Amino acid sequence: MTRTLRAVVALARADLRERTRQYPFLWALGFVCWLGWLTSEGTLRVQLGDFRGRLDAAWIGGSLAVTASNLLALVGFWLVRGTIERDRRTGVGQVLATTPLTRGAYLAGKWLSHVAYLGLLLALLAVAAVAMTLRNAEAGGLDLFALWLPMALVALPALAFVAGLVVAFEVLPGLRGGFGNVAWFFAWGLLSVASMQLGPLADFSGLALTRDSMRAAIQAEHGVDEPSFTLGGGPRRASRTFVYGGLDWDAERLGQRLSWIGIGALVALAATPFFDRFDPARRRLRGRGRATIADEATAVADAASARPAPEARELPPATRGWSAGPALVRAELVRVLRGRRAWWWLATAAVLVAAFTGGDARGPGAFALLWPVLLWSRLGAPDAAVEPLLRACPHPVSRPLLARFAAGVAIGLPFVCVRALGAGSESLLVVAAALLFPPALAVALGGVTGSAKAFEAAWTAIWYLALQTPTLDFFGATSAPNPGPFLAAVPALLLFAGAVQSRRQN
Repeated sequence: MTRTLRAVVALARADLRERTRQYPFLWALGFVCWLGWLTSEGTLRVQLGDFRGRLDAAWIGGSLAVTASNLLALVGFWLVRGTIERDRRTGVGQVLATTPLTRGAYLAGKWLSHVAYLGLLLALLAVAAVAMTLRNAEAGGLDLFALWLPMALVALPALAFVAGLVVAFEVLPGLRGGFGNVAWFFAWGLLSVASMQLGPLADFSGLALTRDSMRAAIQAEHGVDEPSFTLGGGPRRASRTFVYGGLDWDAERLGQRLSWIGIGALVALAATPFFDRFDPARRRLRGRGRATIADEATAVADAASARPAPEARELPPATRGWSAGPALVRAELVRVLRGRRAWWWLATAAVLVAAFTGGDARGPGAFALLWPVLLWSRLGAPDAAVEPLLRACPHPVSRPLLARFAAGVAIGLPFVCVRALGAGSESLLVVAAALLFPPALAVALGGVTGSAKAFEAAWTAIWYLALQTPTLDFFGATSAPNPGPFLAAVPALLLFAGAVQSRRQN
């Protein structure tokens, strides 16, 4: 038992060191600093109707705790996701598979590493909370206990639970790839609603617990039972204040919060039966029955011996100049669409038919712009095997970039046109923004991060916010869309992606 625990801790420590020495960690730190700045300026705030707490250590700590347990949990999922696939891709997983480390111990180490990573980001937010208290406090001094206790008991257990979900998403079939990145946004929404509505047993984020304590403080001071609770922004700021003394931590509440750490660990370990331990044979057996490796090797050898030798033929002449553009676009489309199964094509046809016949800009028509997200994201992420070859060609930056962008436009064309025909009232600016902005964003984010994960997360969030906010609606989901800024951002995104790629190659 002691040896297994040491192995889990060693794996978590090594994984954490690896991730904190990479550039994505700087992006994560930047996100946390931005989150703290928005909260400090009041752009991102907690308020209940027309009430907010008096700015002291207890209120700032409670507000930042629920902000971290919700928004940092949402983005943190994408920040820590992908380490198991990284071990598989780099060969580290195959090396670990030769050791006595069990599947459960490996997943436990990954969960512990995720908790530590998210805990570091939470610690940075806790340091920012000290600066916010010294700058904005309206009463009281710097009470570190009142400031940091909610972050330790509200936010950290929520992040530990999300860390367990990350491990499960990386192991469970169907959720390992880009679909899991998109599905997490909607899963997080459902979990947040359950946290607010279903009581302590479903309150993973501590949102309902904190909300009820704030309502009780308003009731005691003003005699008002305020039902509303807002975590976010908006033009309407609270004009009345109340004194918030923080949560009264008894044994029951403490047990409820700490239990989510254990639940997160159990969720990670529950995925153990689905983990292949980096054994390719086990992955093949799962998909194609119980054929043995020897049988599979024999079948491959027989097929190779029965295949006739290819005939020698003359290669076609090289395509020169900008006439190579269509060939590059076609190659990008083949790369993205190759391997799509029959069910995917049937589902795509169903989405197009629903968008054309639905006539609802917020229903099937809006979903038509979410469906190709996994295609756009693969276009944005560079192919590690092809990139070195393209660098040896003329115009190694502009041609591949514009080819990916053009392929993204071609992918989105049927969805945008069918949606516009079904709605019957789309302006040309809305159609142009819906057609050009997604592939431009995919190319830019893929070029910066080198993966498809950033676009899959960002596009899902932008798509959802566009359905709710006219200012962010560029594809006509509301009555007053605003496509202008998004159209203007298209050339800026492409120039930015070209600059990043050019700097990488130099």
